Amino acid sequence: MRSVVLKQFVVTVSLSICSLWSFGGTALDEKLPNSAAVVERMVRRADEAGRAHDAGKYSYEKHTHSEELDAAGKITKSTDKLYEVVPINGIPFARLVKIQNRDLTGQELEQQKRKEEEFRLRVKAAHGRGKVTTDEDWLTASLIERYVFRVERRECVENRSTLVVSFHPKPEHQVEKNIEDKVLNRLAGLLWVDEQEAELVRAEVSLTEDLWLGWLGMVGSLKRCDIKIQRQRLVDGGWVNKQQSFELDGRKVFTPMHFRSVEEFYNFRRP
Repeated sequence: MRSVVLKQFVVTVSLSICSLWSFGGTALDEKLPNSAAVVERMVRRADEAGRAHDAGKYSYEKHTHSEELDAAGKITKSTDKLYEVVPINGIPFARLVKIQNRDLTGQELEQQKRKEEEFRLRVKAAHGRGKVTTDEDWLTASLIERYVFRVERRECVENRSTLVVSFHPKPEHQVEKNIEDKVLNRLAGLLWVDEQEAELVRAEVSLTEDLWLGWLGMVGSLKRCDIKIQRQRLVDGGWVNKQQSFELDGRKVFTPMHFRSVEEFYNFRRP
């Protein structure tokens, strides 16, 4: 009985604190940290996580659902896939196990086996060269240099204090050597950063302007690119992706293009 009452008390206090953080007008909101310090902590944390290969500590399932739509918004193609993700020498490998809710055929299983063998060889070679990277290595000082950051407010997410940080490209665009540079120079949005551990909790990112591809845009254009990421903290303290989605609107040569995809990650466990 005491444990039930205590649990209810903890929940009530947590919700009350969330209300204070969310609606503002409190002393907490008046003492926001410097944006440069917040971003520096994020980069340092990401660097530490990358060196420790945190992404390769777990096995888990990944479900992806993608759709292609016509100009009227009607779905023309839908793809559903289920993966079993396993760490191979500290690097996650996504092993396809179902397509459209069916098991793989013998030929498809052989293809997956070959992909895994090739992946193992690449990882072994990368370890030999000392150049092993993971998905957690994306947040670097060079990427941060492209943007202007501002700490907007505090919010409570999953009973943890987060700092909501806005970002947008610097007025002077960085050199655009490839498509990746063109995209990065046109992204802006919000980041939710765990205040205690400097981990990314949530992100909402969009294009700031149209992106033209090819000479005078003859290859195509991207008018919309919305990206959303949700992450979670596991019981053992590890941080992992929970869900990520993106939606694209544009044109491929002379054909309108509308694409959206959602990925969900679950059943994390130590291998």
